[in-house]
Amino acid sequence: MDATGRADGLCCTLTLEAEPYRLGLLRHAVSVWLTAVRWPADASSQIVSAVGEAVSNTIEHAYTSDPPGPVRVALRVERVGTGHERVRLVVSDRGRWRPGDPEPPRGNGMLLMQALCAAVHVETDAGGTRLTLLSEAVRGRR
Repeated sequence: MDATGRADGLCCTLTLEAEPYRLGLLRHAVSVWLTAVRWPADASSQIVSAVGEAVSNTIEHAYTSDPPGPVRVALRVERVGTGHERVRLVVSDRGRWRPGDPEPPRGNGMLLMQALCAAVHVETDAGGTRLTLLSEAVRGRR
């Protein structure tokens, strides 16, 4: 997994191959970053779960080739209103979007992400899929 960041520490970008065994490492890296930016522990678990679900969906659905392609996770703390902040997570891949098959019903990934986040937005095109997740706002940490 490659990681890059800005000097102020409020941004982090992780890139990994969309393989199941990398998911635990990704969750751990996101958790460490949230601790480093002093995000409240009770709100951190929701973010880690949401990004884990988003990347799990990429691993399972985005790539039909072997080996799988990359998935990029960008995280950023941003100010919202007076005295509040949120985390913006963007999970992107170069695979193709495959909406869930309604018969038989399976998977609750999107519902889970919507329950864990304030907003979920999906963009797809020939270049891949981009999923933006916005955490619930918390009082400024500084």
